[in-house]
Amino acid sequence: MGCTNRAVAGLAAALTSLALVSTGCGAAETGDGGAGPPGDPLRVLLAGDSITSGFYASGEDRAYAALLEDEWDDTAPVDAQSIGQPGARAWRIARAVAELDPAALDVAVLEVGANDVGKSTVEEYSESVERLADNAETGSPGLLTVCLGPWNDPVASAAYDEAVAQVCDGGGRVYVQVSDLFVEEGMRGPAGFETPYGERDAFHPNDRAHAEIARRIADVVDEAGLT
Repeated sequence: MGCTNRAVAGLAAALTSLALVSTGCGAAETGDGGAGPPGDPLRVLLAGDSITSGFYASGEDRAYAALLEDEWDDTAPVDAQSIGQPGARAWRIARAVAELDPAALDVAVLEVGANDVGKSTVEEYSESVERLADNAETGSPGLLTVCLGPWNDPVASAAYDEAVAQVCDGGGRVYVQVSDLFVEEGMRGPAGFETPYGERDAFHPNDRAHAEIARRIADVVDEAGLT
């Protein structure tokens, strides 16, 4: 399930040695959205687990969320809310988003599943992703919701990827696969490297992976005409 690939300028330096291969994104269908008149801020929610927190980029500015904010800030002010809870499953992030004060948003990036694979049933995960997306969309007609699949082995996470792809299939929701990156050489490790988040392990994305995750998300938002 490919989509047209375009390198996002602000991420080019981080992706110089990375083949630009995008996986698993569909066409975005927003409502009467757009980020409003020129000069209005792009209102963004980034919600997820430790990966949204930044684990294990070598610096806070190299995490996918920071790369996205920097990229979008080149064209318009960015008003971003971020929820990153290490170890959290999808249900917990859904609850955290529900506890936010309802606010009009342009884009919601939902990154859950790394901690659900093998722990939550596929049905539980699907229901939690649905609830998470619903909670993010409260008070935001025309919201573009970008749903990342699990960061995990693509074989182990196949049914979970399929579940989130079904939840985020149209109606302003777009699924983006990242499990393919999990097994791509050079996207994890080296373990033991010191980062602002602690010592890097062999599971979480490194700088290359964070940059590619950001690029895939940025492509979807760009295709929707929001940047």
